[in-house]
Amino acid sequence: MRSTNRNPLFLIAVACLVAPTIALAGSNADTFPGYMELTPPLVVNLATARAASYARIDIQLSIQTDKDAALVTHHMPRIRDRLISLLAGRDGATMTTAQARDALRAELLNNLRETMLAQTGKPAIEALYFTGFIIQ
Repeated sequence: MRSTNRNPLFLIAVACLVAPTIALAGSNADTFPGYMELTPPLVVNLATARAASYARIDIQLSIQTDKDAALVTHHMPRIRDRLISLLAGRDGATMTTAQARDALRAELLNNLRETMLAQTGKPAIEALYFTGFIIQ
């Protein structure tokens, strides 16, 4: 006959391995302050003298609260539209320096905050970061 007595050390080891997994599964992975990635990346046509030119820009927004994140998520189509409107048709040559990208980042952030303020009464977006920036 088999013994039904289990080794207490084995049970403790299993509990130690399973407990963190259960805790992670139950936690809210989308807590803020944090970052919200715009997906898919923005791709816009640029105004250049040569054949088709475009920019692919990866953006992450810094959000401070869960409520702000919900507002940004709800208004994401308007945010993406605003960004595309602001970026499309620019001269790609004027966006190649770090200084030009810093100025562009500030311009986009101010416009997005104004848009969110008009729509929700709150700017909701703390900062804007370029995490990828390709002009071709």
